[in-house]
Parts: sequence; C-alpha cells; structure tokens
Amino acid sequence: MATIFLLILLFKSNSLKMNFFKTIIMATLSLIRLVSLLFLILLTFLFSNAQIFNLPYMPYGAVFSDYDLDGDNDIFISCPSSDTIVILHNTGYGNLERIDLPYPTATYIFLCIVNNDDYPDIITGCPDGIIYYSNDSTGGFDENYTVIPRNHEHIRVEEVKDMDNNGYPDILYYAFLSPYGWGIIYNNGDGTFTDDFIHQSEYTEFLNIDFLNNDNRLDILVSSSNMQPGNYIAYNHDTGFALDTLFDHSELWIYNTIIDIDIDGDNDILFNKPSILNYGKFLIYENLSNENFVNKGITNKKTGTRVDIVSDLDGDNYPDIACISGGSGAKRDSIYIFRNTQNWGFELMDKIYIGENKNYNEHLYAGDLNSDGMPELLVTGYMNPTRSHTRLLWNDGTGHFVDSNLVTTTETLIPKLKISARPNPFSKYVVFEINNSNYREILLNIYNLQGHLIYEQKIHENNSVANILWNGQSYDNTECRPGVYIVRLIVGNENYAVVKIIKY
Repeated sequence: MATIFLLILLFKSNSLKMNFFKTIIMATLSLIRLVSLLFLILLTFLFSNAQIFNLPYMPYGAVFSDYDLDGDNDIFISCPSSDTIVILHNTGYGNLERIDLPYPTATYIFLCIVNNDDYPDIITGCPDGIIYYSNDSTGGFDENYTVIPRNHEHIRVEEVKDMDNNGYPDILYYAFLSPYGWGIIYNNGDGTFTDDFIHQSEYTEFLNIDFLNNDNRLDILVSSSNMQPGNYIAYNHDTGFALDTLFDHSELWIYNTIIDIDIDGDNDILFNKPSILNYGKFLIYENLSNENFVNKGITNKKTGTRVDIVSDLDGDNYPDIACISGGSGAKRDSIYIFRNTQNWGFELMDKIYIGENKNYNEHLYAGDLNSDGMPELLVTGYMNPTRSHTRLLWNDGTGHFVDSNLVTTTETLIPKLKISARPNPFSKYVVFEINNSNYREILLNIYNLQGHLIYEQKIHENNSVANILWNGQSYDNTECRPGVYIVRLIVGNENYAVVKIIKY
C-alpha cells in the first residue's frame, strides 16, 4: 500500500511539473504573438504614408521604361513564381496604376527594342529559355512569346545592350552550371540570333557593361569570386574580346560598378566588398583614357551588399550611389545613399529605414516618374510583413527620399495646357515654356516646399506658345535660396499644370 501511495504522489508531482512547464510555454507563445502584433502595428505606423504595392508573389527584377512612348516612365516587375509581369503604368506625373500580365517570366526582366519598331519589347525567361514579348504599340504585349535560341541550358541574363554596333540589342549572359563562363547572344536584326560562348570561367561573379576605352564599343567588366582569374576587363575590339587583368588581386572584390566619378567623359571603376555588420570597402580606379587606369585607394564605408544605383540623385550632375544594408551578420533594414564628394570619394548623405529583411532578393532600381528630372527609388522584395511587396520612394530634389510625391497631381490637369522648364536644374535664369496657352489670363505661381508663394506673374498672351523668363528672385527682388520649387499654372481657381524646378 505504501508503494502504491508513493507512486500516486510521484505521478501527481510529475503532472504538476508538466502543467507548470506547459503553462510557461503557452505564456511564452502568447508573449511572442503579442510582440509580433505590436511590431506589425509599429511597422504600419512607421510606413503608413509609404507608397507600397502588393504583388502576386515575391518580386525579383524590375526596370523603368516608357513602353507606350507617352513621355512618362513606367515600371515593370517580374514575379516568376506566380508567372506574372506587373506593370505600374504611369498615367502622368507619377500617378501609377497596376496592370498584371499573366505571362511566364524569370528573375530578370529588361525592356529594349528587339524588332526595330521604336516600341520597347520585354526580354525575360521561362522554362523554354530566354524569351521576348513583342510590344503591340497599343499599350499591350503579345502573349505568345518568342524563344531566343542559345547553346547553353543554364544561363542568367546580366545585361541587354548593343555590343556589336549593328543597332540591335544583344544579350550578355552568365552560365551558372558547367561549362561555366559568360557569353553573348548577338541579335542579327532579322529575327535571328547567334550565341557566342566567349569566356569559360567557373568563378565569374558579377558582370557590367559600358564604355571603358575610346573605340566606341561597349566593354565588359568582370568580377570573380576567386583570385584566379581575379577581376578583369574584357575589351570589345573589332577582332574579338581582349582580357586585361590590371586590378589589385590582394583581396576579392565581388561587386563592380562602372561610373564616371569625375564626369570627365571617361568611365571609372568602383569595386565594393561587403563585410561584417554592414561595414565594407570601396576601391576606385580612375580612367586616364587609352585603357590606362590608376588605383585611387580603398575607403571603408557602410557599403551594404552591393551598389544597386548609380545616378545623379542630388542634382549636382555628379553620379551618386545607393545600396541596401547587408553583409555577414548584418540586417537588411536600410538604404544607404552616398553623395559624390567631387574629390574621388563618397560620403553618406542619407539612411532610410525600410524594415528588416533577411531575403537577399531585395534590390533597388531608379528612374524619374514625375517628370521633375530627378530619379525615384523602387525597393523590390520589400518586407511588409512578407516579401511580396515593392515600395516607392520619391526624390525631394535634393537627394533625400520621402514617401509622398511632391509633384502633386490631385488637381485636374488639362492636357491642352502644359508647362516645361529649361534648364532644369538652373542657377540664375529659367525659362518656362507654356504650350497651347489659348486662355484669356493665366497665373504662374511659384512656391517653395513649405507651400509659401514666393513669386507670381500674370500671363496675358493669347498665343499657342508662351515663354516666360524667371530670374530666380522673389517678390522683394531677393535671390531665392538653392532648393526645390513647385510651379503651377492657374486659370480661374483651378490648377491646370504643374512642374517642379531645382535651383542650385
């Protein structure tokens, strides 16, 4: 009896322990759910004004292109796992509407003129290989794709540009399974293509195309994940490609960028290398022309994963760069904007928090959407809270990015009244050209970004085109400070046209 009694007590004791641990586990799970909910609420609060597009599946590639030739850039996004190409169609001044094309696509997408009709076609991929969809010139694309023949099964398209100067875009690819290497599928211009597997290398990591000498033929810059062959330039000569391994091989520089840092007309080279906790390195080579480069040295920066954007972001005509944070042990939670110092360096101009994302398919793309001459930023693979989103950031004209389009288009814009500004950006004087101004009286108002009216002029001309000169001064004849200004044409009480100008 005593033994049975002890067994009963032991059983009850173990049951109490089990219930205790079960209670602890349930409480912990509830706490995790609560923290997750609070985090989502915080994200919603932080990004409540953000322009975020929900997509059918995780986006990979994207490209800015005016596919309908209406003068406004549109955005194309590939969502391969859902066999969908998403078009963010720009109806004017950055107003975007989503159009889904239920077409097979790959992780890459490019727009270029394939069949010589002036309308950009879509180049992407599917299980059949590299394909293109023909632009029907009416705002759509032929759903029956054309397969571009190639000799290698497992390839990734890196760039689409005219490599042989015949006026038709060719396809630079990387073969990621044996035989490894890179090659070009040449567009013959008559609907046929020729695949030329040029260089065999197991360690090709990153490819870029641009002019690197003075022969007016596009060259290829190659980064390697191995000291041999290292990084090199493949010069594109009439007789074929010539490889030149002139770079520092003491370290592995995985990513490369071709960029005219000093805007002297000769493209320079920027290597970047991600490191631990976002800290990486830049290595710059200055192009002295005639295939002569000089090492400008290494700088340590919070470089993120790789340089995604090379563009003049702040309106000073010098190319700036942008990348997403990342690297070993780092959070992919921010965009770094680096300003060109105009002295062979880059300094951090802005850091934009976008939310943590451990997905390495997150990339940046740039293009002007609101016709102000300044590029916007598009983030693909954006986590909100999943990765099936893309986020748009608007350039405020100074290289800083905000969630709202500063060129407001809520007002009625009548196409018969248009305004343009040149030069833009400007220093002392700017000329406003007003087209189809057949109105009795038009009011030209100029505002700063705080919404204050700084200049006003009545236009009485009843001509089809009116040119108005502004000297950059306010009502009291004082010089306006450098910055961004909004110009509006007003007839009666209605805003009829808007343009953003930049004074430097």
